[in-house]
Amino acid sequence: MPEKVHHERYHGPEIKTSRYRVTTPEQTVLHVHEGVELIYCAEGELAYLVEGSRCSMRPGDLLILRPGEAHRLAVEVEMNAVRIVLQTTMEALAAMDPAGVLRRPFFDRPLGKLNLYRPEDFSTELYRLCFECLSDASSPLGEAQERESKAPCILGEVYKAYRGRLARGGWETADGSQIGRIITYINENLAQPMSLEGISRRFFMSPSQLNRTFRRTTGSSVWEYVTTKRLAIARGRIRTGVPAGKAYTAGGFSDYSAFFRSYKACFGVSPRQDMPGAADGKATEIKEEDAP
Repeated sequence: MPEKVHHERYHGPEIKTSRYRVTTPEQTVLHVHEGVELIYCAEGELAYLVEGSRCSMRPGDLLILRPGEAHRLAVEVEMNAVRIVLQTTMEALAAMDPAGVLRRPFFDRPLGKLNLYRPEDFSTELYRLCFECLSDASSPLGEAQERESKAPCILGEVYKAYRGRLARGGWETADGSQIGRIITYINENLAQPMSLEGISRRFFMSPSQLNRTFRRTTGSSVWEYVTTKRLAIARGRIRTGVPAGKAYTAGGFSDYSAFFRSYKACFGVSPRQDMPGAADGKATEIKEEDAP
């Protein structure tokens, strides 16, 4: 397991930074976030699987992830690496960027494309200095307001790097690999009925062959990937006040009891507990919420 060398620090309620040291082989579970995430490699070498693409990181590299972009840490050998993570909610991002310019590197691209930036993509080292300040518990910049100012600064540097990458050719317009086409198909049909057998038939593969190839590329089985994406959609709606009885069908689930069990296993809370007002007992929910 990775050793966390600095505790998680919240700068206000919606911006979170943490610093981790990874020393042993670590295969984290495929997961997604509701907000944006930026992962900076401060020391050593790291690797992430993002929507079927492998992103190998060296010191100074930066990985950016948008909400719902499936990823996991994939470290197969012993090492000594440090990653600094910045996470912010969509509400905090909107407050920092009312015009929506800084969100473009995250949303104006296909899933799994243009996630990784190298030091040569940046015109200055400002992004690196900001990350070090955010994670340094002994930093003289002790005022929370001053620390919070680093997040929009980093996002501004990422936007400039993104513009530079676009000017140099951007990304491939489509992933020509078979797994790339399968990932695109799944994400375009998450709200529709779907089965492993149906996906296999569509792409002329046996279910076992599809699962083997998919796991080798993404780090998860097909159905783990589908369930992770669907749960993220449902949770996002529930947290905005949509009743679980509507959110679970919008997320592509057809059985509430199965949804309820998956939700609690994944997030550690029930859908009712994620509803707005749950902390003060004001949340409302459908009767099926009490289902086992």
